[in-house]
Amino acid sequence: MEYLVSVFMIVVLWFVFVKAERPGWAAIIPFYHSYLANEIAGLKVIWFIIGMSCAIISSILLTFGIIMTIGGLSHDIPTIGTGTSVIGIMMIIVGFLISILPMIWWALIANGIAKAFGQSTGFAVGIFFLSPVFLAIIAWSNDIKYIGDGGNSANKYTPTPVITPPVTAPSSVTPTQSIEIESVAINSSEDNEEN
Repeated sequence: MEYLVSVFMIVVLWFVFVKAERPGWAAIIPFYHSYLANEIAGLKVIWFIIGMSCAIISSILLTFGIIMTIGGLSHDIPTIGTGTSVIGIMMIIVGFLISILPMIWWALIANGIAKAFGQSTGFAVGIFFLSPVFLAIIAWSNDIKYIGDGGNSANKYTPTPVITPPVTAPSSVTPTQSIEIESVAINSSEDNEEN
């Protein structure tokens, strides 16, 4: 069941990115799709860095904290009473505290995406709690249009144009001149008779 939700979210994000004038294939690239969601929400890059780094750090702390608390890595580590690791409990507490920042980041992204598509704060709350449903509404509704990053039409995404240098004629020839080529006839039979 989890795989179906993941595949559905990839498809939904693909359509949301295309609607926001971004490459749809970015939905399948793990960190890049978070970066694009951050960009569509109109947030600065520092929010992406803080959100992703805190999410990774809190996951590591929570994982090792739980393992240490149940005794998997608690050899020669101070314990409380029945063998519960003090360091494991501290890692769990710090991991939970650090995980608050990614939740704030996700709330800002949900609000920014809602604004980027002209929706209300209530819609942003829907994206925060039920993102598959509300992002699907954005992706497939013909009534919802992309306004601009973070709801600001001045921040509308414009892809970087490919600049090609103009093709010019050689400097010695103007378009109205013609080039004359001298013709040189080589007649090998006449040259041989003279020698």
